[in-house]
Amino acid sequence: GIGFISTLCAKDSRVRKVFAVEANPELIPICRRTYQLNQVSVELFHEMLGTEDGTALFHLHRDFWASSATAWNGSQQVEVPKTSFQKRLDQISPSLLIVDIEGGEFDLFDGVQMPSVKKILMEIHQNVIGRAGVKKVFDTLSAQNFHYDQWHSSRGIVTFSKIDRDA
Repeated sequence: GIGFISTLCAKDSRVRKVFAVEANPELIPICRRTYQLNQVSVELFHEMLGTEDGTALFHLHRDFWASSATAWNGSQQVEVPKTSFQKRLDQISPSLLIVDIEGGEFDLFDGVQMPSVKKILMEIHQNVIGRAGVKKVFDTLSAQNFHYDQWHSSRGIVTFSKIDRDA
């Protein structure tokens, strides 16, 4: 939301490059300022990720953490750029994904190939996607050779590791 996690990642000397995706247009200048104040380099994309390029509706809420692709009471609808998740993955070849997209995790990984990804840290929003949605996310990632990594998961923050990542 405000660039905290991407800044933390960029400060780690073991990390080569950090990319961040933020759909909320009101948070883009805040993220950039966070990076500047912390003297880090993060490539920031103002977009939502989906199955194809185009535009998408994003719902701004006065509490930025409540803003999402899902309409909430009191949210204001804006149009934002949308980029194919597959296209972005192919472009940057990430080894780690950190995903907190307020329910957008439901279908984000459908039909996506992630050969470079070794770990996924994700906040699961069961209140938005429901139990069946949580199962769908787990099933989709399991079919791509990821397993639930209990040692690096806690409550709604779930880690998936590539089964053959040590091969």
